[in-house]
Amino acid sequence: MSLFSTHEIWCATIGSNEEFDQGTMCVANIDNESNGSQKIITGSFQGVLRIYYPRGGEYRIEDLMVEQFLGAPILQLTTGYFIPSSKLLALAVLHPRHLVVYQIAAMGGAGKSASYYSVVKSYEHHLNDPDRHFTAGNMVSGSFGSRDKMKQSLCVQSMDGRLQFYEQDHYAFSTPLLDCLVPGPLCYCG
Repeated sequence: MSLFSTHEIWCATIGSNEEFDQGTMCVANIDNESNGSQKIITGSFQGVLRIYYPRGGEYRIEDLMVEQFLGAPILQLTTGYFIPSSKLLALAVLHPRHLVVYQIAAMGGAGKSASYYSVVKSYEHHLNDPDRHFTAGNMVSGSFGSRDKMKQSLCVQSMDGRLQFYEQDHYAFSTPLLDCLVPGPLCYCG
């Protein structure tokens, strides 16, 4: 006897030549729809961003809200309040050499009545270090000590264990992790 069972509610087949990692999927109300409905956001190493709004049952083409090529491999996705002076959720996309924050906007209506959705770049951070080469490994987001929970920051870990912190749209500081051979998992507990 088992206490747990699984039941498939919805599934979609994504490109057969695409590769994904554990950090390239998240779930959020990324278009900030008033009813709070959750969307599934995926990103591939081939640079394709997709946003799905499952409405139950079998996959239908209407479930795909956005499919956009971003031009670089997507290493990780996360959502949060990354736009200064805004109470809207945004999407942070980590690429090997840069970190980009996007807003997803409904065009020509709202919710189901929208004609299409647009991926609008809010800002971008080029990941570089004056002393050495910087290639991103992973990232984590959080308030990082701020009392304002609607203001989230980002921390990017490089492949050699260096941490770069960004307070929304501006660079804060960088620090190395001593004796680091490869990047490890990051988690913020606030």
